[in-house]
Amino acid sequence: MNSLEIVDIINSERKEGDSELQHKHFLEKVPKVICEKKSAKFSADLPEAYGRPRRGYHFLKREACLMAMSYSYD
Repeated sequence: MNSLEIVDIINSERKEGDSELQHKHFLEKVPKVICEKKSAKFSADLPEAYGRPRRGYHFLKREACLMAMSYSYD
């Protein structure tokens, strides 16, 4: 699962009136939740709307769960 997909899931679970999570803020949190050395191995170029590469991450199931739970345990 990539970081863009996780951000979409987190935003879909937020309550009405809560601010929307931006991908750039998610990227800042990754090295804090998954240590810097480990997070580097998940780094990936993800295509943006115009097909240009965009910085992001492609996580395994464990790391994707850790990142999602860092925003909400539910």
